[in-house]
Amino acid sequence: MNRRKYTAEQVEYFNMIVPGNSHAKIAEMFNERFPDIPMTVAQVKSTISNRGLRTGRSGYYKKGHEPFNKGKRMRDYVSVDAMSRMEKTMFKPGCPPVNHRQIGSVRINSEGYEYIKVAEPNVWIASHWFIWERANGPVPKNHVVVFADGDKQNITLDNLILVSRAQHAVMCRMGLYSSSADLTRSGLALADLTIAVSAKQGAYASQKERYARLKAAGMCVSCGQRPSVIKTNGKHAIYCETCRVRYKKDA
Repeated sequence: MNRRKYTAEQVEYFNMIVPGNSHAKIAEMFNERFPDIPMTVAQVKSTISNRGLRTGRSGYYKKGHEPFNKGKRMRDYVSVDAMSRMEKTMFKPGCPPVNHRQIGSVRINSEGYEYIKVAEPNVWIASHWFIWERANGPVPKNHVVVFADGDKQNITLDNLILVSRAQHAVMCRMGLYSSSADLTRSGLALADLTIAVSAKQGAYASQKERYARLKAAGMCVSCGQRPSVIKTNGKHAIYCETCRVRYKKDA
């Protein structure tokens, strides 16, 4: 083996007991067989590594493994003396942990928002949401409550504004939030206008795409039916035979 002088018998025995056994068990078995030259667990570990041996143990429980204490109470496998010592430090029924916080307690998170505990065992809600909901009811879906002056510690109802997530996105993108509550509310009006313009442009773009698609197919832009073609005033005009809507083919 490594550095220490071992006989061929000892080497052979060591190699034989390595597979399937833990380092502690290998040391125990080797020392029982050769008490004159004992090995520590650390020596067993290094010898296995140096000689390129493998125990074949993964360190994981195999599927279906049954723990020794399955179906047993602690008193069934712990001595009376050990049990009496452990009972002194055990939690008693109804004993709260030392870090337990009462309902109504507040804390500040890493982003500077204040939270209040509203229920057990550990239910917290942002204080500004709590105050707004207490006055107005639940916050609607896809909405958030923001601070008019941007001060996260100014948690008063007058300083709280309910905004949709769409408004909030525009406000953030355009930098419309301000330390002035009046400017923030003015920014919210501008965000509403921006959203309305964007929606109008989107609707116009969609209608324009639809017009172009139906025009290319020779269809009526109103109902999608194929109209008759009539030559009028030297230009081609298309009349829908169903709804009689006219549009210029070359427009």
